[in-house]
Amino acid sequence: VPTRGIYAINGSVGDQNGLLVVRNNVVYNNGDTNLNLRINRQRVVGNRVYGATGSNIVVGFGVDELEVRDNQVCSAGVHGLIAQDAPMGATVSGNAFIGNTETGMYLRRGSFEVVANLVASNGTTGFLSDGDATINDSHNLYFGNATDIGGHAPAQPDTDVLMDPRLTPGADPCTFAVEEGSPTRGSGPDGSNIGPL
Repeated sequence: VPTRGIYAINGSVGDQNGLLVVRNNVVYNNGDTNLNLRINRQRVVGNRVYGATGSNIVVGFGVDELEVRDNQVCSAGVHGLIAQDAPMGATVSGNAFIGNTETGMYLRRGSFEVVANLVASNGTTGFLSDGDATINDSHNLYFGNATDIGGHAPAQPDTDVLMDPRLTPGADPCTFAVEEGSPTRGSGPDGSNIGPL
């Protein structure tokens, strides 16, 4: 089993401004991590990432720009997402973190906007942060996690949804159909949807 699916470090890839966009990939069943980026400017958008024995997505590490958006992240042996050392304005939005063994997302050391994520059925904690992370979170849906949130108090808890997202698993791993009446519909900012589904 390969130890990493997609692995990029500074100087190896990216445009002339140091931007790497990883978009619309299916990355699965790698050993340590499925997607590991250490590039100055990172955007991870619209991917389906599942089944790493370690963590599915590992990003950040002193970057100038970080965006993790509209990804489906499932069934990691440890964490769905680890993001750390992020700049002011780093965003984690519109993702689904489902069925990861430990945490759906773990944010460390940095400043994060965390909005409209679907965080369900994760083994220990849906959304974990450490004491060195500044979190501005709202409009996230939590359901079926051992613990929904750890390490911080939600910034806008009245905007979060604590209900069954009403998902039907698809034929392919880490795919889901949203059932009629799902609270993911219209519960995001300004009536937008929660999660990428």
